[in-house]
Amino acid sequence: MIRVLIEDEQINSRSGNKDGAVWTRREQSAYIGNGHAHPARFVINLRDNEKPYPPGTYYLSPKSFVIGQYNDLNIGRYIVLDPASDKK
Repeated sequence: MIRVLIEDEQINSRSGNKDGAVWTRREQSAYIGNGHAHPARFVINLRDNEKPYPPGTYYLSPKSFVIGQYNDLNIGRYIVLDPASDKK
């Protein structure tokens, strides 16, 4: 299982305009246990009305994975986390 740590609920928003279409990206910082001495920081993309994950320990949900264009395994644009306390 891939363990993810959320330290705070802060959301960073970025927006722009590409070809006349306005876009907004909402993201939350997280840390992933990748087998190294220290967890690596990455960002989780949040949907427009999605609340940030509360601080705590989570596991990467199988719902986070998608099958790519060439039938390869990818992580989807929107990560789903399951609370660690729910895992046995």
